[in-house]
Amino acid sequence: MIKHFVGIAQAYVDSGEAVFTARALGSCVAVAIYSPFTKIGGMAHVLLPGSTEESEMDSGRTSSRELLGTGGAQVARRADGAVSYLVQEIKRRNRMSYGARPFVLRAKLAGGAELFPRARGSDHLPVGPKNVRSVREALKLQNITVKGEDVGGNWGRNVFFYLDTGKMVVRKINGETLEI
Repeated sequence: MIKHFVGIAQAYVDSGEAVFTARALGSCVAVAIYSPFTKIGGMAHVLLPGSTEESEMDSGRTSSRELLGTGGAQVARRADGAVSYLVQEIKRRNRMSYGARPFVLRAKLAGGAELFPRARGSDHLPVGPKNVRSVREALKLQNITVKGEDVGGNWGRNVFFYLDTGKMVVRKINGETLEI
């Protein structure tokens, strides 16, 4: 069994009996995308909502390729970049292993907590719920069905995704453990 620790703004893709772990998720979202048939998939630790293009315009970056490169630092900084990277890499590995045969992708999500309650009367949506919304939108654009999730609330989480079974185990800081 191969274990991958998925740090903030990182994403990894593997196959078989891989286990992906994201720790101390607060407002961040762990998104696991996988093929239940080919057992190829991965997980991203999404830091911020919005798109890679928005981020580049705001920060003066010149190329989204820098973010989507090879799974290194910052590949999962924004929701759309994380989902795009996972989908592209999973499709590439599926083509290498199984040729042009069609396959289905599924997703599971955890995180997106609101750790710092909003001020009364504020219309500002906190980062956690924005992250969840952005990840869902990116998955919808890729026609990926969400098969399970544990999002929101006001507690942190540790997440473990078992690629061979498609099981996600969520351990909340409040002591609760869920299997989705």
